[in-house]
Amino acid sequence: MENSDKIYRLYKSVFNNVYLLRIIFKFARGINRQISNSNLKNKSFTQRLRYDEATFGWMIKNNFFQLLYDKVKIGMEFDQNEIQENELKQFIQHLNYDNNNNNNNNNNNNNNNNNNNNNNNNNNNNNNNNNNNNNNNNNNNNNNNNNNNNNNNNNNNNNNNNNNNNNNNNNILKKFYQKNKKQIKSLFLKNGENMLLSFSITTNNLEFVKIIINDEIGNGSESSNNSSIELLDLAFKCGNLDIIKLIKNEMVSNHYNYFKKKSSQQELQLISDVLELPNRNEILGYLLDELKFSPKTTILNDNNNYKLILLDFNLFNRLYNMGWVKSLEDKFKLNSVTNRFSSMTINCSNYISYNHHNNQPITFNIFLNHLQNGLYLLSQIKKSESSHYTETLKRVNNLIKIYDNNNNNNNNNNNNNNNNNNNNNNNNNNNNNNNNNNNNNNNNNNNNNNNNNNNNNNNNNNNNNNNNNNNNNNNNNNNNNNFIFEREIKRIYLFDFLKKIKDMILLTDEDWVKLVLNFICQYGEYNYLNQGTNQLTNTEATCYMIIDVSMKYADSKIIDCIKNLYQEDYHFNHSRGFAISHLKKLPPDQFFDPKTTPITKQLSFIDTLFKYNTNIKETVFKYVINNTLDILKTNDDFFKIALILKSYYFSILSTKINYLNGDLLIGNENMFKYFYENHRDLFVWDHKSISKLIIKSNNLHFIEYIHNNNIGAINKETSINHSETIQVARFMYEKLGYRFCGSLNNISELNEWESGYLFYYAIDKLIEYNKNCLIESKIEISISLDIYRNFKQRKFIYSLLNNHRMPTGLNTLFGIQFYGLFNTMNDINYVFSTGNCEYIKDLIKKKPQLLPNLLSSYKESFSILQSKNKRNKSITFINNEIIKYCNNKE
Repeated sequence: MENSDKIYRLYKSVFNNVYLLRIIFKFARGINRQISNSNLKNKSFTQRLRYDEATFGWMIKNNFFQLLYDKVKIGMEFDQNEIQENELKQFIQHLNYDNNNNNNNNNNNNNNNNNNNNNNNNNNNNNNNNNNNNNNNNNNNNNNNNNNNNNNNNNNNNNNNNNNNNNNNNNILKKFYQKNKKQIKSLFLKNGENMLLSFSITTNNLEFVKIIINDEIGNGSESSNNSSIELLDLAFKCGNLDIIKLIKNEMVSNHYNYFKKKSSQQELQLISDVLELPNRNEILGYLLDELKFSPKTTILNDNNNYKLILLDFNLFNRLYNMGWVKSLEDKFKLNSVTNRFSSMTINCSNYISYNHHNNQPITFNIFLNHLQNGLYLLSQIKKSESSHYTETLKRVNNLIKIYDNNNNNNNNNNNNNNNNNNNNNNNNNNNNNNNNNNNNNNNNNNNNNNNNNNNNNNNNNNNNNNNNNNNNNNNNNNNNNNFIFEREIKRIYLFDFLKKIKDMILLTDEDWVKLVLNFICQYGEYNYLNQGTNQLTNTEATCYMIIDVSMKYADSKIIDCIKNLYQEDYHFNHSRGFAISHLKKLPPDQFFDPKTTPITKQLSFIDTLFKYNTNIKETVFKYVINNTLDILKTNDDFFKIALILKSYYFSILSTKINYLNGDLLIGNENMFKYFYENHRDLFVWDHKSISKLIIKSNNLHFIEYIHNNNIGAINKETSINHSETIQVARFMYEKLGYRFCGSLNNISELNEWESGYLFYYAIDKLIEYNKNCLIESKIEISISLDIYRNFKQRKFIYSLLNNHRMPTGLNTLFGIQFYGLFNTMNDINYVFSTGNCEYIKDLIKKKPQLLPNLLSSYKESFSILQSKNKRNKSITFINNEIIKYCNNKE
């Protein structure tokens, strides 16, 4: 009894913890997904695997890396045919990715802790300034010291944890290789050549390269047949500087010979490979400075010379003086820039149009380097305009100096303030110790000392607060300078560089104007609107372009500018379909982000769209409502929207008013209820789309609300067929009294896992209803390609027909004969191609006479399985299961 109580308490403590429940649910859901028969529409089966059945390839393909790590830790050895080159590279790179993430997280944590430390110091000093009690000063100083200690401990713990994680991953890699060395070596023994070392370099995992070098060379094993020159070439092509240095130190005894043996063409190929790398500056600097690389020819061909302009400006300047840029310079002189250079320049210019800069292909440093290098090159070539480009380059370099000086000053201020904080803490602690000693001697002195110390503390804290205020001001200036710096660089790029060379690089006027519009919206520089658009003659196309860019930034002011730009009565007839395409087809940075854009700006944008009665107003309105659930949540927020809509309706009183559909509000349930109960006259509430979308939302409370209020033309005989999960269907069927109608077309095409196998529930309830009502209605089932792939659905319907549960009036679509669905169910080759061991076993049990044919044509059947089955699962496992079952039958 005691043990059972203990188990119950443990069980209760686990399942009362929401965090643990979510983790358990995640794992359980992952396991259940493997059992699903039709997880995705274009796949018919997912094989469930036990721990000992999970193969190397299956774990890699299904991202079960932790499971794979566990198997490696216990020393599991994999079969030779389990390990393939692509999956092995994924595994090794994943370990490398984990190590890099640990290091990055460590750096981020250190920075965060340092910031928290500074904030704690500032907060505590401000508290001291507000308190006139020495005890409070003592407590705050102690808190300061504790915070410093805690942050130091956190940093140390983060360092230790990340080092442990890195060591753990390296140990996993070593153990995996030692246990599976034979299989891995045989995999890379190709045409008598051992290609393992070459493969290790392509993984970019330094630890793995070390393992292979130590095993093949350090332990006296037969060396790779790849020459050291080829291996170093490959390392340069892959771009990991640590691996390059390792190969050079371990395998290339004299790097001068490495370059000496290269032909001019091979040297150019090496340069070309390095210029393609994202860390081209680092690798090229290593070649020039440490290896003293001096190519036989500096005339680079068109395949690589255009990438020179992306190099760091100082490095580009150095290469220019060495003659490396001559071929690119000649192209400029002939005004015949290559298509690759033009494309690359246009790509760099697109940095201006980025709405946010995370994970973008062009970084600000690349953008800045391109500008500096381009200006320098043009100043050397375009003699007639040399002064313009030279002066422009000087402006850019001056901006960089100002920016760097501000950063250095702010860093010095931060360091000084931190030192002041530490000194104040030490002084306060010393004062507190003196106070305690004086307190033991006599109370009068103690009171005097306390008062003096409090005064001193206050003075110190006032000074410290002044330092902190100065520091905050400097930080604000720094942020402001960051902003101004980038803005001014973009301004110079647009109007002093790109505008002058746009004909050379074949940049159209429309594309240049679009970049200008992006700049205007980013920084509110509306004075450039005339200058930007005066090059375009098509008023309608220009306005479309302005509205497109305004949607990217939720910029209402630039739409207002259209009226000022074109004095005639311009109608905002921007197509609704084009607006919707922005939401569905374009990447996120082509439309404003409701999560980060201030809600006041979004509402102002919506107000402007309604003010001018644009055709995109409803699309943008719905987009905002659907994505601001955590932002728009009070009645005051809802009332602001009501005022916008009332103003809109009032402005169009002279025309026929088309009231907005209530389905625009479905993305925010509380807003929907607010408008229905308080401003019902602003929307249409009886449209079928409302009930259809709410039922599809799987929100049971919302469904019950529209049911109770009869909203959205909800119908007890048809509405349940819009449900997409079994939870919604059960709720509507069992609690609200809805029933399925004859057509189950939509339900039959649902993803079975996501719907909770709603198809089978709907069929059962429809048959049950028909039976109870003594009627025999037709059941329509969509016989699209989906049901042809879904063997389980066909098997289910077939069993209903055989058991005489399916109505004889069952109908199909598209004129396809219903019973034609079942012709292949007894075809062993077809059943075999599903990859489902259970289906194959069931068929053999029913028709054992098929077994000899299966065994005789097994290899052919298995090849069919491999070619048709695209599910991410272990083919090897299915192969073994079938053979084992068939052998037992024999």
